[in-house]
Amino acid sequence: MRLLLPSSRFLILTPLSSPICVVLPRVTMGEHGAGGRLVDSEGFPRADIDVHSARVIRHDLVCAQNDYSALCKKLETALLEMHAQAKAEYDAAHPVPSAP
Repeated sequence: MRLLLPSSRFLILTPLSSPICVVLPRVTMGEHGAGGRLVDSEGFPRADIDVHSARVIRHDLVCAQNDYSALCKKLETALLEMHAQAKAEYDAAHPVPSAP
């Protein structure tokens, strides 16, 4: 198994983090932002924002964040398995002598 260096991890995560970097400024622009209300006090869509665009942008951001989290979990699992395998190989090659 190939060791993932920090630069390799960066190259793997960059394609997924770049959509987040592109979507995030669009979400934070304006008053509605990522968590702002899209309806007024009476429950009608606000007239000062494009509600559909805001929802599409929020959806894109959530999808990108979920993909990024899933990839990070896979990398973590692979890294733990790699270290467990390396430890097992080391322990097999260097047995601990038993006390007399």
